[in-house]
Amino acid sequence: MAPIRITTALALALLASGAALVFAPAHAQDDAPLTGIPCRISWEDTTHGGDWFESRGEAELTQIMPQGDGSFVAMGHGTGTVKYHSTTPGCHLTSSDTFSATYMVMVESEDGRMASVDISSDDPSHRFDLLCPLAPGGRTTTSDYEPPEIPSVTAELHEGATPFSEDHASDHGHGGHAGSVTLHYCTPDHPNGR
Repeated sequence: MAPIRITTALALALLASGAALVFAPAHAQDDAPLTGIPCRISWEDTTHGGDWFESRGEAELTQIMPQGDGSFVAMGHGTGTVKYHSTTPGCHLTSSDTFSATYMVMVESEDGRMASVDISSDDPSHRFDLLCPLAPGGRTTTSDYEPPEIPSVTAELHEGATPFSEDHASDHGHGGHAGSVTLHYCTPDHPNGR
């Protein structure tokens, strides 16, 4: 091929690709994924209303189903540490106040920009023993609690934390959750996320 034809063919290819960018739908440029799909999720949560819990944990997203339009579903499992706080006056725990639970995490995005993050546990309930010396006979009571579930959080898809807060009526007035969910992204320099 002659040099002039190569130059002309190259110019036409550049014009075609430039026109494709200029005339591409605005949605394709404006709604492009910000950072992609996270590889790991961590969380912190504190409940309120009656007996309350502090939980924190992390999960690696091992099942990732991306779509061509930027949407995806990602799932994984991890471990959380849960600490129990009793509000029963005059009583103290005779069992450990902390236990570990397995959590499942699901991250779902319809547009590659925002995602819903759901964190839940199917672990059985954990038993706590309370000694109440001021009660008649200094009785011991037991309470069984399942690992607390984190409310669904809508997060922007980028590295970092998204705070959440939820309040609702409970048997003790108001109850709810407050905390944060953090998205971690893997890179060649940080294969387990930052």
